[in-house]
Amino acid sequence: MTDFALTDIPPNVRTVEKLAVWCAEVLQNLYPNATVVDFLDENGEPVQSRAIQSNKFFYDAVAPAEWRHASRMALRITNQHQVSGNVYNHVIDLGQLPIPAGMKA
Repeated sequence: MTDFALTDIPPNVRTVEKLAVWCAEVLQNLYPNATVVDFLDENGEPVQSRAIQSNKFFYDAVAPAEWRHASRMALRITNQHQVSGNVYNHVIDLGQLPIPAGMKA
Protein backbone atom coordinates (compact mmCIF):
# COMPACT_ATOMS: atom_id res chain seq x y z
CA MET A 1 0.00 0.00 0.00
CA THR A 2 1.16 3.51 -0.68
CA ASP A 3 0.84 5.09 2.74
CA PHE A 4 0.45 8.82 3.19
CA ALA A 5 -0.18 11.33 5.93
CA LEU A 6 -2.64 14.16 5.51
CA THR A 7 0.35 16.50 5.76
CA ASP A 8 1.76 14.92 2.56
CA ILE A 9 -1.07 16.41 0.50
CA PRO A 10 -0.01 19.75 -0.99
CA PRO A 11 -1.78 22.67 0.74
CA ASN A 12 -3.47 23.86 -2.47
CA VAL A 13 -5.25 20.50 -2.84
CA ARG A 14 -8.48 21.44 -1.06
CA THR A 15 -11.18 19.89 -3.25
CA VAL A 16 -12.10 16.31 -4.09
CA GLU A 17 -11.39 17.06 -7.75
CA LYS A 18 -7.85 18.24 -7.02
CA LEU A 19 -7.33 15.31 -4.66
CA ALA A 20 -8.42 12.87 -7.39
CA VAL A 21 -5.89 14.32 -9.84
CA TRP A 22 -3.12 14.37 -7.21
CA CYS A 23 -3.78 10.71 -6.33
CA ALA A 24 -3.81 9.67 -10.00
CA GLU A 25 -0.54 11.52 -10.63
CA VAL A 26 1.13 10.00 -7.54
CA LEU A 27 0.07 6.45 -8.46
CA GLN A 28 1.12 6.84 -12.10
CA ASN A 29 4.50 8.20 -10.98
CA LEU A 30 5.04 5.28 -8.60
CA TYR A 31 3.64 2.44 -10.72
CA PRO A 32 3.95 3.45 -14.39
CA ASN A 33 4.29 -0.16 -15.57
CA ALA A 34 1.58 -1.77 -13.44
CA THR A 35 -0.93 -3.54 -15.68
CA VAL A 36 -4.28 -5.26 -15.36
CA VAL A 37 -6.09 -7.70 -17.60
CA ASP A 38 -9.07 -5.87 -19.06
CA PHE A 39 -10.60 -8.74 -21.02
CA LEU A 40 -9.84 -11.82 -23.11
CA ASP A 41 -9.63 -11.40 -26.88
CA GLU A 42 -11.36 -13.64 -29.40
CA ASN A 43 -8.54 -16.20 -28.99
CA GLY A 44 -8.85 -16.24 -25.22
CA GLU A 45 -5.63 -14.25 -24.78
CA PRO A 46 -5.53 -11.61 -22.05
CA VAL A 47 -5.60 -7.98 -23.17
CA GLN A 48 -3.80 -5.77 -20.70
CA SER A 49 -3.72 -2.06 -20.08
CA ARG A 50 -1.97 0.14 -17.56
CA ALA A 51 -3.57 0.08 -14.14
CA ILE A 52 -3.14 3.85 -13.77
CA GLN A 53 -3.43 6.34 -16.59
CA SER A 54 -3.27 10.06 -15.90
CA ASN A 55 -2.85 12.61 -18.69
CA LYS A 56 -3.43 16.23 -19.66
CA PHE A 57 -4.79 16.97 -23.11
CA PHE A 58 -5.90 19.95 -25.14
CA TYR A 59 -9.58 19.67 -26.03
CA ASP A 60 -10.55 21.79 -29.01
CA ALA A 61 -14.02 20.40 -29.77
CA VAL A 62 -15.48 23.12 -27.58
CA ALA A 63 -15.24 26.88 -27.82
CA PRO A 64 -13.13 28.14 -26.33
CA ALA A 65 -10.69 25.25 -26.47
CA GLU A 66 -9.42 24.13 -23.07
CA TRP A 67 -7.00 21.88 -21.25
CA ARG A 68 -8.46 18.85 -19.48
CA HIS A 69 -7.19 16.06 -17.29
CA ALA A 70 -8.26 12.47 -17.78
CA SER A 71 -7.43 9.61 -15.48
CA ARG A 72 -8.29 5.93 -15.31
CA MET A 73 -7.62 3.66 -12.37
CA ALA A 74 -8.21 -0.04 -12.72
CA LEU A 75 -7.57 -1.16 -9.15
CA ARG A 76 -8.32 -4.70 -8.09
CA ILE A 77 -10.76 -5.16 -5.21
CA THR A 78 -11.52 -8.11 -2.97
CA ASN A 79 -14.69 -10.16 -3.28
CA GLN A 80 -15.69 -8.88 0.16
CA HIS A 81 -16.75 -5.55 -1.38
CA GLN A 82 -20.07 -7.22 -2.20
CA VAL A 83 -20.74 -8.05 1.43
CA SER A 84 -19.56 -5.16 3.53
CA GLY A 85 -18.74 -1.51 3.59
CA ASN A 86 -17.43 1.03 1.15
CA VAL A 87 -15.58 -0.27 -1.88
CA TYR A 88 -12.45 1.76 -1.05
CA ASN A 89 -11.95 -0.45 2.01
CA HIS A 90 -11.45 -3.44 -0.31
CA VAL A 91 -8.87 -2.10 -2.78
CA ILE A 92 -5.83 -4.35 -3.32
CA ASP A 93 -2.53 -2.48 -3.15
CA LEU A 94 -0.41 -1.84 -6.24
CA GLY A 95 2.77 -1.85 -4.19
CA GLN A 96 4.54 -0.35 -1.22
CA LEU A 97 6.54 2.54 -2.64
CA PRO A 98 6.75 5.85 -0.77
CA ILE A 99 5.42 9.05 -2.28
CA PRO A 100 8.32 11.04 -3.79
CA ALA A 101 9.21 14.19 -1.85
CA GLY A 102 8.56 16.35 -4.92
CA MET A 103 4.90 15.29 -4.96
CA LYS A 104 4.31 16.05 -1.28
CA ALA A 105 3.38 19.28 0.42
